[in-house]
Amino acid sequence: MNVLVYVMDALRADFCSCYGHEYETTPRIDAFAEDAVRYENAYTTATWTKPAASSLLTGRQPRAVNAMGLLNTLPPLSDTLPRKLGDAGVSTRAVSTNTFVAEEFGFTGFDEFTHLQKNPTTQQRRRTAESRGHEDKVTDALGIDRKVVPISADINDVLFDYYESVGPDEDTFTLAWSIDTHGPYFVRGETSHFGNDPEEVIQESEVSTENMDHVRSLYRDMIRYNDHQFGRLLEKLREEGLYDETLVVVCADHGESFGDHTKFFDWPIIGHSGVVYEELVNVPLLVKFPTETATADSAADSGLEAGAGGGEVVEDLVQLTDIYPTVADLFGFETPETLQGESLLPVDGGTGDRTIFVESQPTSENVYSGAVRRGDEKFLRIRKEWQWRRDPRRMAESLLWKFAVPSNQLFDLGTDPAETTDHSDRRPGVAADLEDAFETTRDRLEAHSQSITDEGTTDISGDTERHLEALGYLE
Repeated sequence: MNVLVYVMDALRADFCSCYGHEYETTPRIDAFAEDAVRYENAYTTATWTKPAASSLLTGRQPRAVNAMGLLNTLPPLSDTLPRKLGDAGVSTRAVSTNTFVAEEFGFTGFDEFTHLQKNPTTQQRRRTAESRGHEDKVTDALGIDRKVVPISADINDVLFDYYESVGPDEDTFTLAWSIDTHGPYFVRGETSHFGNDPEEVIQESEVSTENMDHVRSLYRDMIRYNDHQFGRLLEKLREEGLYDETLVVVCADHGESFGDHTKFFDWPIIGHSGVVYEELVNVPLLVKFPTETATADSAADSGLEAGAGGGEVVEDLVQLTDIYPTVADLFGFETPETLQGESLLPVDGGTGDRTIFVESQPTSENVYSGAVRRGDEKFLRIRKEWQWRRDPRRMAESLLWKFAVPSNQLFDLGTDPAETTDHSDRRPGVAADLEDAFETTRDRLEAHSQSITDEGTTDISGDTERHLEALGYLE
């Protein structure tokens, strides 16, 4: 059996046409959804890449594995998903285009890890091959070498060769991480489907209320290109006779804010290092279960029927932490007791009154925000400690976060999915119950983190720093 987990970085669920977006942004994923289960209420665990990736590969919340901070490295745990799969005889590999999803930040344990920003073969191919459309002008505008922003076509270059070599009885696990849907904002490929100039580039620091609609249009083009390349990869699986026996997961690590909410004085929240509103934490998740599997006994034990759930939409609350135990169920190995996710099998099993927890704070300069959701009710916590700043604007913003933004908020997502009305004053009992659930969960995760003895940070290289600047994480 094969597993492919394909992550589209910073992809909002509500910008996918299969989730109801007004434009056709994801025709290949829409078609794929006919074979897959689409999860309507899927959540990440954080608003940015590294902690979300740690949850996907450990089945735990970021706080539990000390993966909250910008430069924290994932500890060398013995029971990460790639290591447990390796112990079970499964060949594992990762192909990443995101600087954070790298061995440098602790994402180890794969038999083979190809980081396309640093891979010499990919760099040489891109220097000598015909220019991919307008790419040279784009990277000139960004002031960076074009190897810094690899695209999903580069992922396919690697994985096409790999899937041609997979044997008929070989068990494999592949993680593919694309940043086509992550800023900076420009048209990937040669063609715009939404009337944008293929040579225009808007960096994340340049996004404003004045150009927000245009940025959204560029974002749609970025999604459409990644969708096309994902479709090509599925075609390759079919061509190699692997599609039916492959568990395919397509998801995002977090979303993106385009001014959907404001901070204070109607200043828009932009990007994905802010508050855990739905546009940042409600992510697309589609899972195609194998119709044929070499691990039929373990699949039967987990309640999986051949081709289970094709075309089904599940409303239950699920989270990225659930991917690990789902893969474990299919391969039939025991999961660690420390896992905080729940298997998605059986498909119609239901999650009952599950409570979803999410939190984020990349650095002490960022606002802390966290939330719990139970049913349609969502409790939101916002904290910003005042800090002395040499920059008067930053110091004023720190004070305004502390004193002008309500620290506790309550939303009813059933009647108010855009989170426009705070019900905490009108429903104090519900707010108090969810606040208690929030505090209890965070304390429990903090206790788990105390058992992780190897907590550290990484000294990033010059290349890594340059890559993070290109993605907008460093100034």
